[in-house]
Amino acid sequence: MNTARPVILITGSNITASTGFPAFSLNHNYARGVSLAGGVPVIAGEDASEYLQFCAGLLLTGGADVAPERYGAQPATDTLHCDPRRDELEFALARRFLDAGKPILAICRGFQLLNVLLGGSLIQDIPEWGGADHSGGVMHPVDIAEQSVLGTLLGNGTTVNSYHHQAVIPETLAADLRPSAWQTTGERTIIEGFEHPQKPVLAVQWHPERMLEGREERSGIPCTEMRSLFSWLLRSATCSETAAELKNNS
Repeated sequence: MNTARPVILITGSNITASTGFPAFSLNHNYARGVSLAGGVPVIAGEDASEYLQFCAGLLLTGGADVAPERYGAQPATDTLHCDPRRDELEFALARRFLDAGKPILAICRGFQLLNVLLGGSLIQDIPEWGGADHSGGVMHPVDIAEQSVLGTLLGNGTTVNSYHHQAVIPETLAADLRPSAWQTTGERTIIEGFEHPQKPVLAVQWHPERMLEGREERSGIPCTEMRSLFSWLLRSATCSETAAELKNNS
């Protein structure tokens, strides 16, 4: 049996470096979360076709907004910041890993992208929709479904950070997905976590990679340690690899 540490593919942002050249950008804490859980992090490039062969799991990270055209809408706010090249790569990667049954941990933008990939849509700007501000690292409570993966990891509720201005709500959640965490303020409910009933998918709207030490990385506010989400990804990746080996050897 293969005893090597599982390789986890991590998506990053497209930026222009100070030299003027195109570059990939990835906050260190995503890779650190994978490493602490026992995995080997690698950053995705521009070609989605080869990674499935040697990567045991996928981490979809935060970043630019998903283009509204991806869910059949037109831009409805001037707050959008989109990256079509990143959309193209991540939609292709997520589809390949889903179809192969390999685990996906999706964070913030990744959470929203998976919902769109599976047929859902997005609220393009929470304040314009009438919801409370969720940007800048604001901390707020979420309720968690007990009979869910998140429930086994975090209990029936916790406090999380928010760095997003778009959202998934019950009316825009893809039909194949099951909500596992949410925040309700007045009559407004925002989905904060979801799972797939048949596939190893764990998606959260907050940033667990900034909550690895029992404090929120930017603000220093005490919080629930979120290493367990990365541990789930590595356990699931190990199980996926073991199942694939058994199938190949049968």
